[in-house]
Amino acid sequence: MSTEEIRKVIDNLMSFDKHIKAVIIATVDGLEYLTVGDVDGESLSAISAVIFAATQTAGDRSGMGMPSQVIIRFESGYFFIKKISGDLVLCVVSSAERPPGHVFLAEIEMLEENILRIMGA
Repeated sequence: MSTEEIRKVIDNLMSFDKHIKAVIIATVDGLEYLTVGDVDGESLSAISAVIFAATQTAGDRSGMGMPSQVIIRFESGYFFIKKISGDLVLCVVSSAERPPGHVFLAEIEMLEENILRIMGA
C-alpha cells in the first residue's frame, strides 16, 4: 500500500475543496497511519478511536446498530469520522463554511473509494 499515492489523492481533494483543512487515516485502535494538513494527527487519531468506540456502544445499547459515520460540530468547523475498512477510520477536518451536506459526503465517499482501491481492499 502506497502512502504517497494516498497522499496525492488527499492533496487533490484538498486543492479542490478549500474548506477541507486536514485528512487523517488512523487505525480503529487510535494509531496514526497518515495525516495530511496542519493538525496533530497522532492526537486526533487517538481521539477518533475513543469517539468511534463510544458511538458503537451507544448504537449497541440503543438498538440502532453500528454507526456509519460521526460528525461533530465545533465553533469553527466540523470533525468527521468514518470507518472505511475493518481496521481503518477516515477523519476529515473542515471549516464551518463547509457544513457536511450531500456534496461533502459524496466527496468523502469518493475519497474512501480511492483510498481502498490504492490499498487493494
